[in-house]
Amino acid sequence: MKNRNKKKLKTGPSTSITVKSEEQTKKDLLYLAKHQGCEMELRQVYERYERLLKNNPDSVSRKQIAVMGITEIHRLLNVRGGLAVLHVDGNEVIGGEQLIPHDPALDEAEKLAN
Repeated sequence: MKNRNKKKLKTGPSTSITVKSEEQTKKDLLYLAKHQGCEMELRQVYERYERLLKNNPDSVSRKQIAVMGITEIHRLLNVRGGLAVLHVDGNEVIGGEQLIPHDPALDEAEKLAN
């Protein structure tokens, strides 16, 4: 039986990444949120953005709404580092877009903590 939750994408001549399905990604993020004590808040974010996406047929607006949702989840889960979205054409990554830049101060804070 094939694993339908993951998809291999080519990022260059000799590298590739594995991308999980939306369903699997949501499950993984809920697991993380549960351990951080913010599962209910994440469920509310999912519901709010799914409702917005459902009620908006315009593809440009849908992409903007999705970016807002991704950014809110990133901040809710206190993710360190930057956030980027990959643009995919078939099985190949054709570019990316940085949504939140990496903060070098986080690296220094982590060094001091260790």
